[in-house]
Amino acid sequence: MEEEPEEPHPASSQSAPIAAAALRYPGDPMRKLIILFVISLGLLGAAPAQAGIPDLFTGSWPAKLMPSNQELGTITWVPVREAWARGLLNQPWGGAPFTTCPDPGQTRFFFGRYSGGGKLIACTVGPDGRRLHGRYDGSGGEFAPSSFDVSIVEDSPTREFEGVYVEVSGFTTDWCAELIPGSDPDTTAPQVTALPSFGRAGKAVRLGYSASDDRNLVRITATIRRAGKRVATINSGFRRVDGSPRSLVWRHRTPLRGLYTYCIRAYDRYGNTSRLSCTTLRLR
Repeated sequence: MEEEPEEPHPASSQSAPIAAAALRYPGDPMRKLIILFVISLGLLGAAPAQAGIPDLFTGSWPAKLMPSNQELGTITWVPVREAWARGLLNQPWGGAPFTTCPDPGQTRFFFGRYSGGGKLIACTVGPDGRRLHGRYDGSGGEFAPSSFDVSIVEDSPTREFEGVYVEVSGFTTDWCAELIPGSDPDTTAPQVTALPSFGRAGKAVRLGYSASDDRNLVRITATIRRAGKRVATINSGFRRVDGSPRSLVWRHRTPLRGLYTYCIRAYDRYGNTSRLSCTTLRLR
């Protein structure tokens, strides 16, 4: 049920439905123009409201029972795509369905994991993004499977939330958590530099680069070109970086010698993107 928390991606282009509608009437230019105009207005009015809801939960939150202050472990919340999360609505999560989230575009969804292993799925309720409603699957042993509601009650000096777990039996447990400073959303873009590289035609080639990030975790995309034509694109998984030289391996099949160029870009888990850096690759 878990989604790997990749960096956010922009919604796919909305030009496809417009083009499809226009193609239905290839012989009637005026009708096509009217359809394009009406659909465009609808799409403009349908822009997701999610962007206006602040992200107040991303990060790590050590949790405790109330009022005993017994430690439950640390929950790490990450945002997940609405399309993925809505696929879980009304589906069992810890023995009971995940339900009661606002309409599309009116909420943010989050996936959470306790340090002990328990998993949570949740959505914000309200335009201020300060209340979270969801389900806990019980797999970590912190509680029995439960629904929960929490609300942010303090923003300074550190953000805190309080709430209640409600088990299927109706038993309720009060709990709270406090955001660890520095674990909240990252807004700093990584930096990357492509390093001139050499290799032998028809053999695996190492493409050098150096990268750094304030959270020290990025993924890399490299595009190789010859005479302006794209030859290959390489995508790495997320990897630790510290500014020291590293490399990607290009296992190319072309035996062509000569000068290539490759451009490299780094992405962090929060959607921040580096500037493009390009350099040369010479194959002998």
